[in-house]
Amino acid sequence: GSIFFVTTPIIRSRISKLVEPNEYAVVFILASIFESAGYYAISAFANEIYRLSLSFDSGFVFFILAFVGILPLVFMIYLFIVERRLKRPSIKPTTSINE
Repeated sequence: GSIFFVTTPIIRSRISKLVEPNEYAVVFILASIFESAGYYAISAFANEIYRLSLSFDSGFVFFILAFVGILPLVFMIYLFIVERRLKRPSIKPTTSINE
């Protein structure tokens, strides 16, 4: 969905910080391959879920796909919180204001 266009640049930015400049091409080629494979896999997955859920709820596939679409967003929020905790400086008061 639309969240894909938010998470993709974030993931690419993270990847570029983790690899050496001479490895960018290989890493981004592999990332593109996984993204393309993901499109085909999610299409097959959605068609199969739709076929299986027609007997009890034809809209069930959309709930499943919404859940799958939210997973990257939850993962990005988790990474943001963890990174923020790691970068937080430990401030220890040396003197009190009332002294």
